[in-house]
Amino acid sequence: MSCLTMRSLLPVIVLASMSAGGCATSPPSQFYLMTPLPEADMPRHTAQRAMGPALGVGPVKLPAYLDRPGVVTRSSPNALQVAEFDRWGEPLEDNFKRVLAMNLGVLADTDRVSIYPWPRSAPVDCQVTVEVDRFDAAADSQVVLMARWQVLGGEEGRVVRSGRTVVTEPAVTSNYEALASAMSGAMATLSREIATAIPRSTKGKCR
Repeated sequence: MSCLTMRSLLPVIVLASMSAGGCATSPPSQFYLMTPLPEADMPRHTAQRAMGPALGVGPVKLPAYLDRPGVVTRSSPNALQVAEFDRWGEPLEDNFKRVLAMNLGVLADTDRVSIYPWPRSAPVDCQVTVEVDRFDAAADSQVVLMARWQVLGGEEGRVVRSGRTVVTEPAVTSNYEALASAMSGAMATLSREIATAIPRSTKGKCR
């Protein structure tokens, strides 16, 4: 084949390559959410719940490595992997606060739950703050949640109770949906520990 013929074919080859590359598509993104306790999704408004303690949930602080849309897992103690197409349906910190608030509403038997920042017109009896040190899945698909929390009471926000919760929750399978389910289970355990520390009184005040 002559050099002239080769030169005339080059643009055709390049265009064909570009066309083939343009047909390649990325896999669709999948989105996940943590979910609250099953009973939290059931309407249970009663007179008793309407008169329950006024709870304020937040601030909640998650480590910076979780502040991204992709689901984060660990391939080793010092190595993180961020999924490109498997993402949270909302910022993980918002999902965390919402699930915690719904769980505590059920466990403390109250409809009066506000999420930080709440308006001045909605004063709270007890405030729950959480600082998360770790919340991810290890290479063996075990979800690990490490969190420090406080229950604050009174207008001055004094510490009524405090604690540190460490939870390990196995995922049924290694896919991301199972991971989100296991993280929901870890959230349920944390919520129960915090709920047992919320003081009860006839006036619903933290003491």
